[in-house]
Amino acid sequence: MRKKYRRRRRFYHGPIKKKHKIIIFIILLILLFLYVFYQINAVITPILMTHAETEVRSLSLFIINDAVTDDIIDQTEVDELYVTTKSQNTIQSVDFNTFKVNQLLRDLNENVWKRLTSLQEGNLERLNIEDSFFHNYNQDNLKKGVVYEIPFGVVFKHSLLSNLGPKIPVKLSFSGNMNSYLKTNVKNYGINNVMIEISIQIDVEERILLPFHSKKIAVSSEIPLAIKIIEGQVPNYYSTGLKENSPIISATK
Repeated sequence: MRKKYRRRRRFYHGPIKKKHKIIIFIILLILLFLYVFYQINAVITPILMTHAETEVRSLSLFIINDAVTDDIIDQTEVDELYVTTKSQNTIQSVDFNTFKVNQLLRDLNENVWKRLTSLQEGNLERLNIEDSFFHNYNQDNLKKGVVYEIPFGVVFKHSLLSNLGPKIPVKLSFSGNMNSYLKTNVKNYGINNVMIEISIQIDVEERILLPFHSKKIAVSSEIPLAIKIIEGQVPNYYSTGLKENSPIISATK
């Protein structure tokens, strides 16, 4: 009896068509491009972000300090910020004047917020653009909301190449989170006097925007407001307000 053998079928579709080769080539090319872009971005972005963060912090601190100095300190009566309680010409306590402090901090938040959002929107009218600090910045770029341009050559970390290549724009976005409060330092001055050092602490949250990446940063500034000498007997106690800090006033966009 003859054995029956099954013929194996061979599937052969012929050579790959030209259009299929083109499609495969395009897909491989796209995958290769994405891989290379990812690797380059992983190496270059941290370097660019370091330079961008340095410039943004410097510019933000100048605007904050300028806003506080021009709009707040010059118009503030320091003696109105605290209340001294006496009994028979003896100082019993020193505390913040809550109403005046809150009013000061609200005005401060509003002024800083206006200036930072003006920078973000490219509105230079609210900024002290005539100050020598801004001479290093391109005003045409500032009007477009670009606070700085980083030469691509900085990624090579070489002084001769740092100014070469295309310019990468850096933009600033004010996230709207801002806290401010008064910090105080109370200490004995001499035998019968007290020295009160008052400063303004401002904490602002911002976001740095690069073409393919963004990063949120916190910018903090402590600005001396005044030093006050209170004459007389050393107080029996300092209330919580001046021993620590004033209430925190927040502003959100």
